[in-house]
Amino acid sequence: MRLIIVDDEELERKGLRKMIQTEMPEVTILGEARNGRIAIDLAEKLRPDVMLMDIQMPGIDGVEAVKAIRKKNKEIKFIVISAFNTFEYAKGVMQEGVKEYILKPSIKEEVMAALRRVQGELEEQKKKIEIEHNYNRALSLMESGWLSSLLLEQVEDMYLQEWNKLLNIEAIKGFIILFSFKGKNILIDKEMNKVYYNWLKNKAKEMDKEVVIGPMIDEKVPVLILVKKSIRDSKIRAYAKSYCRLVINQFNEKFSETVLKVGIGLPYPKSEDFVKSYHEAIIALEQIHDGEIPYAMISENSLGISERQSLYEKENELLEQIRLGEKSKVIHEFDFYFESLLHKTEGDLQLLVQSIEEFFVVISRDLYKNGYNIGSKTVLQDCRTPDELRKVAKEKLLDTIQQVVIWKKSHMKGMIQKAKEFIDRRFKENITLEEVADYVNLTPFYFSKIFKEKMGVTFIDYMTDVRINFAKKEMIHSKKSVKEICFNCGYNDPNYFSRVFKKKTGETPKDFRQKYLQFEHF
Repeated sequence: MRLIIVDDEELERKGLRKMIQTEMPEVTILGEARNGRIAIDLAEKLRPDVMLMDIQMPGIDGVEAVKAIRKKNKEIKFIVISAFNTFEYAKGVMQEGVKEYILKPSIKEEVMAALRRVQGELEEQKKKIEIEHNYNRALSLMESGWLSSLLLEQVEDMYLQEWNKLLNIEAIKGFIILFSFKGKNILIDKEMNKVYYNWLKNKAKEMDKEVVIGPMIDEKVPVLILVKKSIRDSKIRAYAKSYCRLVINQFNEKFSETVLKVGIGLPYPKSEDFVKSYHEAIIALEQIHDGEIPYAMISENSLGISERQSLYEKENELLEQIRLGEKSKVIHEFDFYFESLLHKTEGDLQLLVQSIEEFFVVISRDLYKNGYNIGSKTVLQDCRTPDELRKVAKEKLLDTIQQVVIWKKSHMKGMIQKAKEFIDRRFKENITLEEVADYVNLTPFYFSKIFKEKMGVTFIDYMTDVRINFAKKEMIHSKKSVKEICFNCGYNDPNYFSRVFKKKTGETPKDFRQKYLQFEHF
């Protein structure tokens, strides 16, 4: 507990200080004030928990000081020590938020008892705040998990209403807003993603308390807006656009290096239909071109998919994420892909089934080509609706990814060892990442990623370390010139070799050799 003592009598202040320090050593006395003006200034500067306040003081008295302090900080507790013993006066002071009223001359037991009561109240208040904070944090995590599972269609219908009751999610309608972050001339790293996500989470809640914020996946964050009043859809759409404009404008003011774009889905009355709003938000987001208004809402009369990105490109993106075993990103990208197929086939179920089956054949061949030996048996003909087909296909994708992850754990170590041995054997040549990736039957992008995961360094850094370590041995154990050593370890430019050597060792090749020769001489 942090305390300030206010009394115009110095002896009274010293007596109170000594008494408190002796009886309650855990209390921190921040300072003393001899009048109301100084008390107001100290309260503003030091922010105490409690103030022991005398009433009758020259200038601003204790009552006026309490009023002035409470205007700026209502959390401070006051214990008044006064010579006024009339009931009406005490009542007036207590109405200003004073917790305890002690008559002068005060005795130690009364002061200590009052302080302990206020201390107990502060501790209870602190516990309540901690409980509320932990509850809100747990609720936020549960809401985020619920929304994520709902949008990925991983919540069974029979449990949906139970989750709604548990999280107090009651609304007449709801719709999804999908926020997407993209660096203007930079790559967004994990730390920046965390900054953007926390900012958006706080801003979304600040602007509308009836929201559920999902997790960030691939620089995109779904936000569910709940509508608890009976409002026409046209007004909901107007509100959604206004909401997005405000968020985008405030984001742009704070983060100039990143572009925020927003796709808005249509409102639906049932929570099991929010996934439709999510898919519509994805489509709306795809329709936003650079330089245009950074938000878009899907039209009820026009749910066509933007053709700016071909199905072939979408397939390649999906295949890359499947190879990496990125579960969340695969499901996210699959939604884009499926909506494109739905548009292309005009909802014809037979054509959709055929397209998805062909896609799984492509997956199987691609994985086999990249070294994975994973079987692919898919039964899709029994699906009766596009939504059922989407769900079955997602389940098959999740199973495939799980097999990829298991296969990676058992085979990847050997493949990286094989690549390492290839580099160690042929580092004197002008070998490239693409050449090594091809040697172990992996794509360059995927090889680069898993090499760093397993080795702890990038391909280039590892190659450089091998070459520089070889160069150091040559300088120590041979009389070859620096130029000869440069060519022997795979470099074509002696000047570039010297710069790399100094960067790695802190010394030029010449200085390194001289230092070793001097050491050997001694």
